Amino acid sequence: MRIFVKLLKGSECEVTVASSATVLDVKQQLQSQVSIPVDQQKLISQGKALADDKPLSFYKITNGSKLFLMLKKPDGTGITPATTSSTPSRTPMKSPDNTSPMSVDTQEELFTIADDPTGFWGKLSEFLKRHFTERDASKVLKEFKRNYDHGINSLSLDDIERLATRQLHPHHANHQDTRT
Repeated sequence: MRIFVKLLKGSECEVTVASSATVLDVKQQLQSQVSIPVDQQKLISQGKALADDKPLSFYKITNGSKLFLMLKKPDGTGITPATTSSTPSRTPMKSPDNTSPMSVDTQEELFTIADDPTGFWGKLSEFLKRHFTERDASKVLKEFKRNYDHGINSLSLDDIERLATRQLHPHHANHQDTRT
């Protein structure tokens, strides 16, 4: 079967594998095509990272399916889109003693208005404090952040590409919308 693997900058590779192939089999073929070592590849399908030992059928990947290739950082701190070298990444925050990565829950609790370079969360916090008690405003803000993060994290690369196309090329995006 043929599978298409998309790199963020728009290029796409075609991989031909048996229907019984594993994710690792796809990565090995990609290594020969795009010269990215298997251990630095992360394949994504429908917003989910694929495990090397699972067969493609486990993820319902069939002939003509599209996967996304991300690169694992060599230092193990995260992933970046393939072919992109300047994309910022999220690295684990260090605990106060600066020795071990903190859990996501702890990171969320340590978020302060000072960590907000756009000022959005600070403005929202001030707005909420005008309508709620400080404690309730804090709860609402925390829930708003959780929902926002969930929405951002659930975007697929296809979603991001569509949003970017609409913003960067509105005429082209409108033309495509009228054809469907």
